Amino acid sequence: MDIQTKKLSLINRIIQHKDESTLDKIALIFEEDKLQDLTEQDIIQRSEKAEKDYREGKVFSTKELLKITESW
Repeated sequence: MDIQTKKLSLINRIIQHKDESTLDKIALIFEEDKLQDLTEQDIIQRSEKAEKDYREGKVFSTKELLKITESW
């Protein structure tokens, strides 16, 4: 089986799948893979931006985050 056939087979299985927890696990795999693609410079830049946002007060509490995500 070539890679394109494998991709199409997986896409079809995902489309037909009904268990949300399994879909969450698949999404997590892709997120972990995406994080591994970050370079050291990417991580440093993200960290510097986070520190700048914190100093500028661009933060919110967990309670505020939960309230924001209720509307999603």
